[in-house]
Amino acid sequence: MTSRGRTLMVPLLLAVALFDTARALPDEPERDRSLRPGSVELGISGLLTSVEGTVQAKVGLRGGTFFAAPIGLWGTEAEASYAYIRSLHQVDLEASVSWTFPVDVEGILPYLAVASGIRIEQVGSYRQTLVPIGGTAGLRILATKSAGVRLDVKIRRMMNDPVQDYTEINLALGISLFLQP
Repeated sequence: MTSRGRTLMVPLLLAVALFDTARALPDEPERDRSLRPGSVELGISGLLTSVEGTVQAKVGLRGGTFFAAPIGLWGTEAEASYAYIRSLHQVDLEASVSWTFPVDVEGILPYLAVASGIRIEQVGSYRQTLVPIGGTAGLRILATKSAGVRLDVKIRRMMNDPVQDYTEINLALGISLFLQP
Protein backbone atom coordinates (compact mmCIF):
# COMPACT_ATOMS: atom_id res chain seq x y z
CA MET A 1 0.00 0.00 0.00
CA THR A 2 1.33 3.45 -0.90
CA SER A 3 1.72 6.21 1.65
CA ARG A 4 -1.21 7.97 -0.03
CA GLY A 5 -3.38 4.89 0.56
CA ARG A 6 -2.31 4.73 4.22
CA THR A 7 -3.06 8.44 4.68
CA LEU A 8 -6.59 7.97 3.40
CA MET A 9 -7.18 4.71 5.29
CA VAL A 10 -6.51 6.17 8.76
CA PRO A 11 -9.70 8.35 8.92
CA LEU A 12 -11.72 5.56 7.32
CA LEU A 13 -10.57 2.95 9.87
CA LEU A 14 -11.15 5.38 12.75
CA ALA A 15 -14.67 6.08 11.43
CA VAL A 16 -15.47 2.36 11.26
CA ALA A 17 -14.15 1.86 14.81
CA LEU A 18 -16.18 4.86 16.01
CA PHE A 19 -19.43 3.52 14.55
CA ASP A 20 -18.73 0.01 15.85
CA THR A 21 -18.12 1.39 19.35
CA ALA A 22 -21.29 3.51 19.20
CA ARG A 23 -23.33 0.49 18.08
CA ALA A 24 -21.95 -1.63 20.94
CA LEU A 25 -22.91 0.89 23.64
CA PRO A 26 -26.13 0.17 25.57
CA ASP A 27 -29.01 2.53 24.85
CA GLU A 28 -28.47 5.71 26.76
CA PRO A 29 -31.19 8.19 27.70
CA GLU A 30 -28.82 10.96 26.46
CA ARG A 31 -28.62 9.46 22.95
CA ASP A 32 -29.78 12.78 21.44
CA ARG A 33 -27.73 13.00 18.23
CA SER A 34 -27.98 16.71 17.49
CA LEU A 35 -25.90 19.83 17.92
CA ARG A 36 -26.85 22.83 20.01
CA PRO A 37 -25.60 26.41 20.13
CA GLY A 38 -22.32 26.46 22.03
CA SER A 39 -21.22 23.01 20.81
CA VAL A 40 -17.56 22.67 19.84
CA GLU A 41 -16.27 20.37 17.08
CA LEU A 42 -12.70 19.01 17.03
CA GLY A 43 -11.67 16.75 14.18
CA ILE A 44 -9.11 15.13 11.93
CA SER A 45 -9.58 14.47 8.24
CA GLY A 46 -7.99 12.92 5.21
CA LEU A 47 -8.35 14.83 1.96
CA LEU A 48 -8.20 13.40 -1.51
CA THR A 49 -7.44 16.19 -3.98
CA SER A 50 -7.56 16.20 -7.76
CA VAL A 51 -5.97 19.16 -9.54
CA GLU A 52 -5.74 19.13 -13.32
CA GLY A 53 -5.57 15.32 -13.33
CA THR A 54 -2.98 14.98 -10.53
CA VAL A 55 -4.14 13.22 -7.35
CA GLN A 56 -2.62 13.88 -3.92
CA ALA A 57 -3.40 13.18 -0.27
CA LYS A 58 -3.49 15.51 2.78
CA VAL A 59 -4.08 15.31 6.51
CA GLY A 60 -5.97 18.08 8.28
CA LEU A 61 -6.92 19.19 11.81
CA ARG A 62 -9.94 21.40 12.45
CA GLY A 63 -11.88 23.03 15.24
CA GLY A 64 -15.01 25.14 15.36
CA THR A 65 -18.07 26.20 17.30
CA PHE A 66 -21.79 26.65 16.63
CA PHE A 67 -24.24 29.52 17.25
CA ALA A 68 -28.03 29.80 17.10
CA ALA A 69 -29.50 30.75 13.70
CA PRO A 70 -33.15 31.46 12.79
CA ILE A 71 -33.23 27.98 11.22
CA GLY A 72 -30.43 25.53 12.11
CA LEU A 73 -27.01 26.66 13.32
CA TRP A 74 -24.30 29.07 12.23
CA GLY A 75 -20.75 27.83 12.62
CA THR A 76 -17.21 29.14 12.50
CA GLU A 77 -14.21 26.91 11.92
CA ALA A 78 -10.45 26.99 11.51
CA GLU A 79 -8.53 24.24 9.72
CA ALA A 80 -4.85 23.49 9.17
CA SER A 81 -3.67 20.80 6.75
CA TYR A 82 -0.37 19.47 5.43
CA ALA A 83 0.55 17.64 2.24
CA TYR A 84 3.78 16.34 0.80
CA ILE A 85 3.75 15.66 -2.94
CA ARG A 86 7.10 14.51 -4.30
CA SER A 87 9.34 17.43 -3.26
CA LEU A 88 6.50 19.92 -2.72
CA HIS A 89 5.43 20.80 0.84
CA GLN A 90 2.00 22.43 1.25
CA VAL A 91 0.55 24.00 4.39
CA ASP A 92 -3.05 25.26 4.23
CA LEU A 93 -4.61 27.53 6.85
CA GLU A 94 -8.31 28.28 6.35
CA ALA A 95 -11.23 29.87 8.17
CA SER A 96 -14.87 29.29 7.28
CA VAL A 97 -18.40 30.34 8.18
CA SER A 98 -21.12 27.71 7.81
CA TRP A 99 -24.85 27.13 8.05
CA THR A 100 -26.02 23.73 9.30
CA PHE A 101 -29.64 23.17 8.37
CA PRO A 102 -32.14 20.73 9.85
CA VAL A 103 -33.41 17.58 8.09
CA ASP A 104 -35.93 14.99 9.29
CA VAL A 105 -33.30 12.31 10.04
CA GLU A 106 -31.77 12.30 13.54
CA GLY A 107 -27.98 12.49 13.53
CA ILE A 108 -27.70 13.67 9.89
CA LEU A 109 -26.55 17.29 9.68
CA PRO A 110 -25.95 18.75 6.20
CA TYR A 111 -24.24 22.13 5.90
CA LEU A 112 -22.93 24.76 3.49
CA ALA A 113 -19.89 26.96 4.12
CA VAL A 114 -17.78 29.71 2.59
CA ALA A 115 -14.05 29.71 3.28
CA SER A 116 -10.78 31.47 2.58
CA GLY A 117 -7.23 31.34 3.82
CA ILE A 118 -3.65 30.93 2.67
CA ARG A 119 -1.61 28.10 1.20
CA ILE A 120 2.15 28.11 1.55
CA GLU A 121 3.96 25.93 -0.99
CA GLN A 122 7.68 25.20 -0.85
CA VAL A 123 10.01 23.28 -3.14
CA GLY A 124 13.62 23.50 -2.00
CA SER A 125 14.34 27.18 -1.37
CA TYR A 126 11.45 28.41 -3.57
CA ARG A 127 8.33 29.46 -1.66
CA GLN A 128 5.02 30.92 -2.81
CA THR A 129 1.76 31.87 -1.10
CA LEU A 130 -1.62 31.21 -2.69
CA VAL A 131 -5.06 32.41 -1.58
CA PRO A 132 -7.86 29.80 -1.67
CA ILE A 133 -11.43 31.18 -1.84
CA GLY A 134 -14.52 29.02 -2.20
CA GLY A 135 -17.35 26.98 -0.77
CA THR A 136 -18.01 23.66 0.93
CA ALA A 137 -20.99 21.33 0.95
CA GLY A 138 -20.82 18.75 3.69
CA LEU A 139 -22.51 16.21 5.88
CA ARG A 140 -21.96 15.45 9.57
CA ILE A 141 -23.22 12.04 10.66
CA LEU A 142 -23.39 11.80 14.45
CA ALA A 143 -22.98 8.26 15.80
CA THR A 144 -23.51 9.52 19.37
CA LYS A 145 -24.08 12.96 20.82
CA SER A 146 -20.31 13.41 21.11
CA ALA A 147 -18.78 11.63 18.08
CA GLY A 148 -19.37 11.45 14.36
CA VAL A 149 -18.09 11.23 10.84
CA ARG A 150 -17.84 14.12 8.42
CA LEU A 151 -17.78 14.18 4.62
CA ASP A 152 -16.93 17.42 2.79
CA VAL A 153 -16.74 18.47 -0.85
CA LYS A 154 -14.60 21.62 -1.03
CA ILE A 155 -14.34 23.77 -4.14
CA ARG A 156 -11.60 26.40 -4.01
CA ARG A 157 -10.36 28.93 -6.54
CA MET A 158 -6.61 29.21 -5.96
CA MET A 159 -5.64 32.85 -6.48
CA ASN A 160 -2.20 34.45 -6.74
CA ASP A 161 -0.58 31.55 -8.65
CA PRO A 162 2.44 32.89 -10.59
CA VAL A 163 1.39 31.04 -13.77
CA GLN A 164 -2.42 30.92 -13.72
CA ASP A 165 -5.21 30.82 -11.13
CA TYR A 166 -6.94 27.42 -11.00
CA THR A 167 -9.84 25.60 -9.36
CA GLU A 168 -9.28 22.75 -6.91
CA ILE A 169 -11.89 20.21 -5.74
CA ASN A 170 -11.30 18.29 -2.49
CA LEU A 171 -13.18 15.31 -1.08
CA ALA A 172 -12.49 15.01 2.66
CA LEU A 173 -13.48 12.26 5.06
CA GLY A 174 -12.91 12.75 8.77
CA ILE A 175 -13.95 11.99 12.29
CA SER A 176 -15.09 14.56 14.84
CA LEU A 177 -15.46 14.87 18.58
CA PHE A 178 -18.33 17.14 19.69
CA LEU A 179 -18.20 18.88 23.05
CA GLN A 180 -21.82 19.73 23.92
CA PRO A 181 -22.80 22.48 26.39
